[in-house]
Amino acid sequence: MWWLVLCPVFLALSYAEAHADVSPLRGLESVYLLVEELSAGSVVCGVDEQTIRSSIADPLASGRLKIGSSDNGPTLAANVTTAYAKDVSLCTSSINLLLYVTQSVSIADTHNEALVPVMLWHSGMLLVTGKAQHREQLRGALEDMAKKLLVDWTAAQH
Repeated sequence: MWWLVLCPVFLALSYAEAHADVSPLRGLESVYLLVEELSAGSVVCGVDEQTIRSSIADPLASGRLKIGSSDNGPTLAANVTTAYAKDVSLCTSSINLLLYVTQSVSIADTHNEALVPVMLWHSGMLLVTGKAQHREQLRGALEDMAKKLLVDWTAAQH
């Protein structure tokens, strides 16, 4: 008889637990790839938009997550800020990949509407290398980040 009382409780807990782990990547089919404006140090260190774009697009092409042409949906933003230290010939890049969607929200105090980014996934790192190696090291770091996104995205689909 006690199971009649506890059965609905166990069902509710099971449902809550099953849905608590739903990834924000679930159901995502494509992303728009945005390479944000590069800093002045990028040119000196051999970093350009095409290197960044191909370093991300190539690993994603091996999976089922597509890069779309429309910027109306989820956006994968590549933010690379590079500084060059001439006296020691070192390049330093802050590298961030952010996957987000833009949502409209109502601000409670003013009742105004605002568009805000909602982050679905993020990976970042700081890369410090000699000037001659920086482009290839950056390419490798971006490829690894894109592969991590693909792994996380694939796991979220199951």
